[in-house]
Amino acid sequence: MGLCIVLLPSCADRDAENDLITITEPVQTTSTLNYLALGDSYTIGEGIQLRDSYPRQLETRLELELDEPIDLQLIATTGWSTSDLLQALSIEEPPAHFDLVTLLIGVNNQFRNQPFSIYETEFPELLEQAIRLAKNSPDRVLVLSIPDYSYSPAGGNNGGGQISEEIDRYNAFAKAASRERGVKFITITDISRRALQESDLIAEDNLHLSKKAYGEITERLFPFAFGLFL
Repeated sequence: MGLCIVLLPSCADRDAENDLITITEPVQTTSTLNYLALGDSYTIGEGIQLRDSYPRQLETRLELELDEPIDLQLIATTGWSTSDLLQALSIEEPPAHFDLVTLLIGVNNQFRNQPFSIYETEFPELLEQAIRLAKNSPDRVLVLSIPDYSYSPAGGNNGGGQISEEIDRYNAFAKAASRERGVKFITITDISRRALQESDLIAEDNLHLSKKAYGEITERLFPFAFGLFL
């Protein structure tokens, strides 16, 4: 299987002047099935092994069911906001040949207390880029809702409250923008909101999601992703 990762230093609140983007060339494979995962820490799986993140679990499940290798490319880093992802895409310039593109972004816009107007401007831009990269097919793009970190032990307010209200606002906008463009929006926030009662949904850092949580996310993604590869 092929894999390309674009990573920045792991920090949700960092000095942009010190950021260095390291880009590795994609591993060349004979696979004709291509999957691009765009996002932040919730995409790469902060606090767990990369193989346990939802893109890798989805890749493994698809390979098993299709009996064919999937070429996975990840463009995601802990701490990225919508601005960071847009910058990475402008540098990386991935080919517009993907059979599937997933997009999960926005938690760091909220975490940094950025004006909501930034997300209102930049998320639609990212959505358009995702569609372009998915062979200009909205059907090949899956947008995931932002998990709610306030329901983790290190999340800040022990569930609910202002963080949850703001994340709901981000998700409502992303859902409306996705539907307007004919893109499937998949809600996963409810999984994260069970974490205070189900500790095995949280990674060892007491903040991000666990392998088990990503397994549940993979189960929600798989029916939609599988149909795209048939």
